[in-house]
Amino acid sequence: MAHLGPAIFSPSVARIAASTAKDWKYVDEWLSSKFGARSLPTFERNPATLQALLALASVNEAADEEKNLVARADALAARELQSHHDNVTGTRAHPARRTPLKTELLLVLQDWLPRDACSTLCALATLAAELGVAHPTPESLSNVLAEFRAEELDVDMMRERLRVILACLDHEHAQADLHLETLRNWTYTPSHDLARHNIELQRSMKALSARMPDLAGPSLDSPTARRPRHPTISEVAAEELAYLDLLAQKKDMDSRTADFAGISTDASAARSDLERLRSRLGATVRQRDAVFEGLVERETPQKRR
Repeated sequence: MAHLGPAIFSPSVARIAASTAKDWKYVDEWLSSKFGARSLPTFERNPATLQALLALASVNEAADEEKNLVARADALAARELQSHHDNVTGTRAHPARRTPLKTELLLVLQDWLPRDACSTLCALATLAAELGVAHPTPESLSNVLAEFRAEELDVDMMRERLRVILACLDHEHAQADLHLETLRNWTYTPSHDLARHNIELQRSMKALSARMPDLAGPSLDSPTARRPRHPTISEVAAEELAYLDLLAQKKDMDSRTADFAGISTDASAARSDLERLRSRLGATVRQRDAVFEGLVERETPQKRR
């Protein structure tokens, strides 16, 4: 008994197993109807295969139903065309009720056109009537459709821009409402020392107002006010002469102080240099006196004894 499957005791499991068996039976019948006398191919029977076959069977049945509907519609259209053809044939037997040649040719062409061609021709005619094209051709209709498509894209772009602008406006409106609500709920509470601060400011303003004339200086309208004036030519010439005099004095002082240019800035060193120069000056003076005395003795005549 080990090769047998486990016994089913749960009612829900039993219902699932019965539903699965029913689905497999439906799939087997559908496959048998499709393959006919041929044997069915071998495949693995698992839940995934069952789901795929059920979906394929449902789609196939839907396609068969649509095919039957199209076939019935074709049969009905064929009967209507046949009756119309009979009516046209009957009118040909009576010359008094004969249709125009153009209409008759169109009817004959419509009778002999295939169903796809009739559908295409009707679609082109409807499109030409909707677009208002008097002499439609596939090229002209395509051009008109392309223009309409371009206009549609432009309208879509403008609509997208308007949507973005409206979104921005909504955002700004929400922010403004938020600020307005904040301002409405905001309550001002002055500080406890505001009165004292105002009194101090008033005192400071009074003190500054009292000191304002002194800080501003004498008015231009007062007689003591110094009014600026422009210098005259004579004053400019006098200032130039004074400047040249000062410049000459500067050059004289520079020439006098040029000898002291090498003196050290140190007091002791400068004193040593001064003593050295004084000793040199004394030696030079003594040498001069000796030379002078020698010249005097040489030039003075000696007395005879």
